[in-house]
Amino acid sequence: MSLENLKSRTDLTLNEINILLNSEKDVNVFKKLLYFKFNKMGFSKIESCNLAGFPESSRYYLDDLWNEGGYNALIPHYGGGRTSKLSEQQLSDLKSKLSKKDSWLVDDVKKLIKDEYDVEYEYQSVRSLLIRLNVPISNYFEIKRENKKSSKNMIENYEDISDETKSEINKLISLIKKEKSIFVYQKLIYLLFREIGFSNKESSEFLNVTSVTGNNWYNAWKNKGYEGLLRKKGQGRKSKLNEKQLQTLKKN
Repeated sequence: MSLENLKSRTDLTLNEINILLNSEKDVNVFKKLLYFKFNKMGFSKIESCNLAGFPESSRYYLDDLWNEGGYNALIPHYGGGRTSKLSEQQLSDLKSKLSKKDSWLVDDVKKLIKDEYDVEYEYQSVRSLLIRLNVPISNYFEIKRENKKSSKNMIENYEDISDETKSEINKLISLIKKEKSIFVYQKLIYLLFREIGFSNKESSEFLNVTSVTGNNWYNAWKNKGYEGLLRKKGQGRKSKLNEKQLQTLKKN
């Protein structure tokens, strides 16, 4: 099956998602594909977001994108936003309804749009819409503080791991969220799996690399931290030939 055919489908198997991952050059698309890979592997949507370095609310946005057109819908289109799902009349009507309260929770507006107009928006899109309509937004996390523990956040639920390991996990997640290089990003994801408790073999299989490669990444991280993950091609093992021998070899 051709790569182009895979890019237009929304019913991909785990192996087919791996094919797309192996050919991907854009780190932003790579991250989105990883979310779907982890979900296909059996992780919950919230866990998949945690592991791929997205906020939990991104699951709605990512699922919406995928349902619209599979891989092709994951590619960023710069220079213009997506067309609103609501008509101008509906937007005007919505703004009138929202003016009846001083401020709104994003989730409440998301539900209101679904109930009133039968239109599904993901969390981040509703938040952007409220900002565009100049509607004050209540501080969701302050109001819902008591519900935060029930979010099933993957890291929070690991009560049996040490504070040191939790700190390492949080450090990796922070790096994952900011990483722009696919090659370093893969290494960070592998290390996150290791810290969570998966074996070298399992963690390597998740990233489609050999156990030897995975173990090298792990040792580089433990010995030199983030800097150890930055080694580029050509910076591997030292040549057994000295400089003079290399020059002689090039001439021949």
